[in-house]
Amino acid sequence: VFLTGLNDTTLSKVKKLLSPFINEKCLHIIKISTRAEVEDKLKVVDEESLVICCVANKGRMIIMSDTEEDEAGDIVRTAEKKCGDEKRVMVLLCGHNDLLRPGQKSTLYDEAEFNDNFFRYQPSLKIKADEQKTFFSMKWALNEEQ
Repeated sequence: VFLTGLNDTTLSKVKKLLSPFINEKCLHIIKISTRAEVEDKLKVVDEESLVICCVANKGRMIIMSDTEEDEAGDIVRTAEKKCGDEKRVMVLLCGHNDLLRPGQKSTLYDEAEFNDNFFRYQPSLKIKADEQKTFFSMKWALNEEQ
């Protein structure tokens, strides 16, 4: 199982959360710093691999887009090619919380569901959520309290 993403803190926290369930010898972090190194860093991924792309919750929530710069698109597409199966690559949004800002009438998501605006410009992410069931979200505070 490979944990991959752009944020060191997020990757470390997810590894800590998963370690009791996945033998630590089988759980590896692949930190991606730039788009240019995605292919090289993911060369260890193969058909036997499971990949969890960890995305840190931050202000601009473009996770996977076909038309603009995003946080996980290149990583996910490359990992899916290497695994040979889209269902072996999961996207995990870490730090899920209510993004309502002053002046907004609705949130991008709350603790129950994502609204249509969240997926409007991210059809690939919507496919991972609805069809493949490989997009997940978690709230740090909930995990820390359990």
